[in-house]
Amino acid sequence: MQLLSEQSIAGISAILIRNYLRRCGQYDISEDQLRKAVGLSGRDAKAVLAMMLAEGYISPKPQPSTSIVFTLTYKGFALANATAARPLLRSTADKLLRGFMERLTTANENPDFLYRTKYVLLFGSMLSDAIRVGDIDLVVEFEAKASGEAWTTWRETRVSLARKAGRHFPTLADEMNWPLMELVLFLKNRSRAFSFHGWGGVDQLPSFRYQVLQGDGEAAHRRIPYGIRFEPGETT
Repeated sequence: MQLLSEQSIAGISAILIRNYLRRCGQYDISEDQLRKAVGLSGRDAKAVLAMMLAEGYISPKPQPSTSIVFTLTYKGFALANATAARPLLRSTADKLLRGFMERLTTANENPDFLYRTKYVLLFGSMLSDAIRVGDIDLVVEFEAKASGEAWTTWRETRVSLARKAGRHFPTLADEMNWPLMELVLFLKNRSRAFSFHGWGGVDQLPSFRYQVLQGDGEAAHRRIPYGIRFEPGETT
């Protein structure tokens, strides 16, 4: 998905909303949280959530309490990963993807990262014959190399090293997510061309075309029963 700088959601910059969703996409979304994070009035926060709900970016999450919270839909994850960059020449996109694959190998062999990638699937305009393409859309599944106390200790070490290097964590969520985010930042290498997505939603998309770049292809296909596996050399 691509955004234009002038796009808005309920009168609020779509890029501001996208940045907020990137930070909290794994967590519940609430009116109070949106209001504080983006600096909106209560009225504007209500309007943004209503628009996002109507457009299918979020869905209500059942709660035992009376509070109303939402979670991102597949379309919402696409918005969170949307780019405002211009379309890429095919040759440029191919070069960026090759660089990504090299960093992917380096990252998975690096003992310092707390996370590694398990699956990487390419989809979207990169699988077309277009001379210019939009984002480099990737389904990426990460897995932690440790759990329990070992995970906590490893996370604290990575956060401490990041702080010593000058990184600031404005919220607890930013700090908790840092071991994963540092891997994402390494893989993207400051390029806005990459859009990372989770599995959520793609398993239900009809005729979802994808190419497995990393991981068990047969297992991936079982997770996307309606998908069409693309093989290098095919034409669209």
